[in-house]
Amino acid sequence: MIEVFLITLFAFLLITAAMAIGAIVKGKCLSGTCGGLNAMFGKGSCEACEHKNVCLDKDKEKDKEKKS
Repeated sequence: MIEVFLITLFAFLLITAAMAIGAIVKGKCLSGTCGGLNAMFGKGSCEACEHKNVCLDKDKEKDKEKKS
């Protein structure tokens, strides 16, 4: 029983280390999605999103297309 636990623990640690090394090598910052729960409940784009202006511009373009 303990052997299965140790093997599983080692596998999770190995996978976590591989993901961390990949993130470090790639050099990109971790970031969340734009919208998240706000989009799910119809409140629009996330206030903390750094790409908020891009989302708002796209929304305005969609509104113009609908009105045309």
